[in-house]
Amino acid sequence: MLKQFSLLVLLCIGVIGLLQAQVTTSSLTGTVKDGANQPLAGATITAVHLPTGTRYTGVTQASGTYNIVNMIPGGPYRITVS
Repeated sequence: MLKQFSLLVLLCIGVIGLLQAQVTTSSLTGTVKDGANQPLAGATITAVHLPTGTRYTGVTQASGTYNIVNMIPGGPYRITVS
């Protein structure tokens, strides 16, 4: 009986852990290059979540890479570089 109870408790803990693991934010990562295929530093990346109009921005590093975090999961998004 105690063995069955222990198994039930472990199963419940596992299910609770899965329920808490829901994704609530997302991110966008990439690299911007110029016409000569060289990294473009200091470019502003703007991502607009089309269903809500929420805007997110980021700036490229010296390597041309960017990372925008805490975005709404899903899309569609309109991405622009300036």
